[in-house]
Amino acid sequence: MINLETLFAQESVIDIVTFHAGLKNGIDYRMLDRKFVQYRFEVIATGELLSTVNTLCREGIIQDERGSMVFTKGSNWKEPLFSKEKKHGIK
Repeated sequence: MINLETLFAQESVIDIVTFHAGLKNGIDYRMLDRKFVQYRFEVIATGELLSTVNTLCREGIIQDERGSMVFTKGSNWKEPLFSKEKKHGIK
């Protein structure tokens, strides 16, 4: 089981969003928002999450294919290092 508390505390916003977009069904923006509210509120308060998501979309790292705010891997997606190293309980 993934330890979300250490994941959100130790990893960059870019890597967290990129990782979640790479999951089988991607990640809904509202779910990301809730997780950041729970584990790292300052990312929401400063607008960093929204600006990071917009930047990652422009760079093709993540995409919102259906226009539904569900982000999946983009054409330039690369697995974050912490995921490759199987940190935070990732299998």
